[in-house]
Amino acid sequence: MAPEMLTARERLDMVLDPGTAVELNADLVGGDPLSFPGYVDKLCDQRMKTGMREAAVTVTGEIERMPAVVCVLSSEFFM
Repeated sequence: MAPEMLTARERLDMVLDPGTAVELNADLVGGDPLSFPGYVDKLCDQRMKTGMREAAVTVTGEIERMPAVVCVLSSEFFM
């Protein structure tokens, strides 16, 4: 049986000190710069399914009280 995947937010919660995460670029929306056939529809579907705008979640925060910038790709969006 395959192990359960963590969401991007769960992974961030595991790494960052509690209460320190501040999301960067929360309004960032990716596009289809390479014009892949059907990709825009797939993006729309994933946005509806996950409630996320983009697969990358980027935050500032602290790890053991040291400032950090962390980016996690969401496996529930696209991987």
